[in-house]
Order: sequence, then structure tokens, then C-alpha cells
Amino acid sequence: MDFFEIDEGKDLNLLHFKFNDLNNQFDYAGAKEVVSSWGNNFYDRDKKAKKEFQTTFHSTFWELYLHAALQEMNFKVSEKHNRPDFIVEAPTSMYIEAVVSEIKKDGIPEKLRSIEDIEANLRPIQTRREFSDIIDEAISRHSNSIKSKLEKYTGYTRKDKVPVKGYIDCDWVSPKAPYIIALSSHDQIAYGREFIYSMFALLYGHYYDPEKKAYANRKTIKKPGTDSELNIGIFLNPSFKEVSAILFCNTLTLGKLSSLHKSENMNFDTVLNIRYTQDEPHFRVHEVTPENPEKLLDGLYIFHNPFATNKLELGTFDKLAQFSMDEAGLHQIGNYPLIVSRFHTNMLPGSIVPSVKADVFLSYNPEYCARELKKESDLLKSTKKESIKQKKTRTNKIAKASRKKNR
Repeated sequence: MDFFEIDEGKDLNLLHFKFNDLNNQFDYAGAKEVVSSWGNNFYDRDKKAKKEFQTTFHSTFWELYLHAALQEMNFKVSEKHNRPDFIVEAPTSMYIEAVVSEIKKDGIPEKLRSIEDIEANLRPIQTRREFSDIIDEAISRHSNSIKSKLEKYTGYTRKDKVPVKGYIDCDWVSPKAPYIIALSSHDQIAYGREFIYSMFALLYGHYYDPEKKAYANRKTIKKPGTDSELNIGIFLNPSFKEVSAILFCNTLTLGKLSSLHKSENMNFDTVLNIRYTQDEPHFRVHEVTPENPEKLLDGLYIFHNPFATNKLELGTFDKLAQFSMDEAGLHQIGNYPLIVSRFHTNMLPGSIVPSVKADVFLSYNPEYCARELKKESDLLKSTKKESIKQKKTRTNKIAKASRKKNR
């Protein structure tokens, strides 16, 4: 399917600005190639994928990515039925339902993203206020998305008291197979800075404090713009037991497409990924090149529900970074480097990229850099003292020899 073919008579005013950027801007020619390749063999179950890709964009963009990701992991997907979104037959039976958290109706639209917003991807969230502004909004939007897709599975009763059947009532849906909600974040201009913070809080009640650089257990947050409390830690709540896991990504952007293209081709784009690893220094700056590529599955994570009725086996998504909670607490499974944020531009002179990378590394790893600087300083002092001591020893030897000569 050609997702970029515009039907004759189409109202061009209805086209999404990201679709227009991909379709018309020369700078995104490589990105267009990447997303077009995802459309190969795509099963358009509702016969409206192309229309939605061109007009609302994000939901089909997410499904195209999931289609490519499942192929990359060698999953076999059935096309016999039109719901749930992805009926996986192998390596094990499961159902994946896709959803996108969009910006709220009165939120600031992505069209108004500024240069300052883009450059913010190069620095960490440092204050509680900034963290709350970004992460609480994300938590609120994701909470709505997950609840809506849980109801799609279980069924629900409408406001007019009319019951609506769920996927579980379909004769082709097994009640013993895992049900996964695949969630893509486009909930605000700063969605690319959410990292895993929103999921840790919403799913497990682990809320990060950027000033203490530590997590604390919480049960609620204030819903943004209201005085009402919003429950978090929903995976600890039996009412979400039907959800086996959340498949999550907050870095599916046009920059992701450009990064994947740059990973296989030389061009003038600069893509810097800030990565998190479990080993120090925890934050690394990854400049994407064909020699040091970004992979399709980078930035896609699985968050397991430890109390799910149908648990997802850990080995099923062994190509992804995974998270779960047990008696030892919340932890990452495997040592995949995570994407904290991504910076993409084609306007950065190559000569200043090294200094930008150094500044970013310092801003994300201040304590590590301070320790390493102190070690280096102590080593220099020690070397200097040893040099002075050796110089005095040599001077004493010369002086002693001179006295012997002059006797």
C-alpha cells in the first residue's frame, strides 16, 4: 500500500502537518523511505489506514511501527479477524491492542513546538516543577488510554446503560492468552522527554524525584488542572488484572525515522540519543552513524503486570528492554541501553558536535564527572608531589657528590 498516494479530490487542508512534512520536505526524504517500507504487507483491517495516516497520522504511524517491530521479532500475526489490532499466533498466542495518547483538546498543539522545546531534549529534567508538569500530564493521558483499551477487552456499559461486548466475547479470542496494550505517547509537546518515568509511576506507583534523584512510592497524583486525585500504581490493583503488559514507546517521532535512515546512509543530519545504562556513567551520548546505528526496536519497552491473570513470559519479548516488579522490587530485565531522549537537526555544523556532546554528557552525569575530575586532580597532585620528591632526591645526590669532589 502506498500511504503517500493522495486520492484525487482530497481536501488538502485536512492533511496532517507531519504527513505533509514527510511527503513534501526534501530533508525528510530518507524518513519517508523508512516509513514507506513499514507499509509493506501491512494488513489494513479497517480499510481506513491510509486515510488516517494522512489526516490524523499518529494512530496509523504507531500501527505501522508495531507491524515492522513484530516482523523484526519474527512474530506471526493472523489476518483472519479485524480485532484486536494484532492477533499474534507465534511464538506464543497473545493479543496486542494499539492506542495513542494524544494532546488534550485545550493543550498546546505540536505545531507550536519551538527551537527551545527541541533543544530541551539535550538536558535532563532537573526540578520537581518541570518534572510534574511533564510527567503528571503524561500519567493522566496514559491512564485514560489504558482504561479505554481495558474496556475494549472486557466490555463495558455505556452511559445510557446499554451493555457493549468486549473482545473477550469474540469466539476467536482465548481467555487464557495474554492481552497487551501497546501505548505510544504523543500527549504533549515534550512527550519525547518522558522516558520511563510516566510508566513507572502509573503502573507501579514509583514516582521519581529529580532533585533527590530517587524514586518514592506514591498512590496518587493531582490530576493536572484539577483538584482531584488520580490513582497510580494501577498494576498493583486487581481491577487491571486482564492487562498482561504495556508495550510502550515515547520516542516514535519523525526523528526516529531520520535516525533509522542515517543508521544506514551518510547524510548531513545530526542525531544524538541520550542513552541510559545500568553501569556508570549511567547516561551516554550516542551519535547515530552507519557505524554506530540506532535500531528499529530501540526505545520500545515492555512493562509486565506482576498480578496479571495471564502473565506474559519474559522470553517472549527478549529483544526488548523489559521491566517488572517482584519481591525484590521494580527492576529492568536485561541490560539494553534505554533512550532517554533524542535530539535531531540538520542545522548543526559538524565542527561543534563534539562540544555539544561533551556539554550534554556533563549535564546528565554531573556527579560522575565531578568524581572523575577529582580523581584526575588528585592524580596530578600526587604526580606533582612525586616529581618534587624525585627532584629533591636528585638535588641531594648531586650535592652529596659535589661535596665529595671538593674535599
